[in-house]
Amino acid sequence: MSDNSDRKEGALKRKLLWWTSILAGIATIATLIIVLQDRPKPFTIQNWARHANAACDQDSKDLSTANRALDRDSRTVESKRQSGIVPQADLDKLANDLADASSAELKLTGDLLVITEPNSRKSDVQDVTDTLRLQGAAWHQASNDLGGIDTANPTSVNIALLRMVEELRTAGPLYDRYLRQMKSLGVDHCSS
Repeated sequence: MSDNSDRKEGALKRKLLWWTSILAGIATIATLIIVLQDRPKPFTIQNWARHANAACDQDSKDLSTANRALDRDSRTVESKRQSGIVPQADLDKLANDLADASSAELKLTGDLLVITEPNSRKSDVQDVTDTLRLQGAAWHQASNDLGGIDTANPTSVNIALLRMVEELRTAGPLYDRYLRQMKSLGVDHCSS
C-alpha cells in the first residue's frame, strides 16, 4: 500500500508541477502582451512638427509685432540718418524693437526645446534651435550696438548704425536658414 500511495503521490506531484508550469507560461505570455501594449509609440518627426507648429502659432503674435515695429522704426531711423539728425528717442525705440525681436526669437527657441526630439531627426531639430539662438543673439547685439551713442555726433551715429546693420546682415541669412530647416522638418506655421 505504501508503494501504491507513493506512486499516487508522485503522479500528483508531477501533475501539480505540470499545471504550475503551464500557468507560469500563460502568466508570462499575458505579462508580455500587457507590457508590449502599454509601450509608448516612438515620438516621430510628424509629432514634433505638430507641436512645433503649435509653438509657432502661440508665439507668432509677439514675433510679428516685433518684426513690424523693427521694420517701421528702422526705416524711420534710416530716413532721419540720411537727413543728418537722428534723435536719441528714435535710436532707443529701435534698440527696444531689436531687443523685443530677440526676446520673441528666444521664447520660440525655448518653446521648441521643450518638445521631445524625435530620434530620427534629432540633429536637424537641434540645428533649428541653434539657428534661432544665433539669430536672437545677433538681434540682441544689434540692440546693444545702439546704446550710448552721442546723437549730436553724426559720425558716431553712422558708426553705430553700421555695426547694427552688420549684425542684422548676420541675422538675415540665419532667418532664411531657419525657414528652410523648419520646412524640411514639416513645420509651416513659423514663416510669418
